[in-house]
Amino acid sequence: MPVIIFGLYGNFVILQLVVMNRALRTPTNMLVCNMAVADVVTLLICPAMFMINDFYQNYQLGSIGCKMEGFMDVAFFITAVLNLSAVSYDRLTAIVLPTETRLTMWGVRFVIAFTWLGGFLIALPLALYRTYKVSMKSFN
Repeated sequence: MPVIIFGLYGNFVILQLVVMNRALRTPTNMLVCNMAVADVVTLLICPAMFMINDFYQNYQLGSIGCKMEGFMDVAFFITAVLNLSAVSYDRLTAIVLPTETRLTMWGVRFVIAFTWLGGFLIALPLALYRTYKVSMKSFN
């Protein structure tokens, strides 16, 4: 719980600072905000599903929950990894390759859309092919 609370607090502070201060709305900070959004969604969804399974000591989410749990976990984690890669590229072009073209606000919008779309497309097989089966051993 402390990790969830501090994670939500820190990410909401980042989002609030960028929303409230127009001067902070740079391409790099937009990538950082996108990472904060991915972290907030991950912190709200993934631990909740884990805690439901842990508290009940039995799977309570059913067939739809089985498909969506894996899909959402992987989608949000892949989105965060792709976003981290975008931030790394942005820092590379700013520090090591200063003569290269940096990301513009239009480019950042494209990168943000790509990170979310990529995360969901990579995780899509989990939503399509994962199956929920009840073990008869649990009833004996």
